[in-house]
Amino acid sequence: MKDAADQGTGDMFGIKRGRGRPKTGTAKTGAERQATYRAKQQEINVTVTLNRNDLRAVKTILAFAMVKGITEMVDAETLERIERAIYAIPADE
Repeated sequence: MKDAADQGTGDMFGIKRGRGRPKTGTAKTGAERQATYRAKQQEINVTVTLNRNDLRAVKTILAFAMVKGITEMVDAETLERIERAIYAIPADE
């Protein structure tokens, strides 16, 4: 005997169940998924614009921070990541 309110179970031989995962009706389109991804990435990353003339000063400050070991405020891993990003930019010498 089948419960009248049970929509998930078919009759023994009556209804053939469809293949795959049941549809929920809340699937996002590709554009919606991409917009969500871009919004998350925008929260994570920050873009900073520097003048090339100021780049030498930023490199000096970073070198000082690495030598003095001010890791109580910023961990060494973060300083190394910033150093790799800054030294990838060619400075006008």
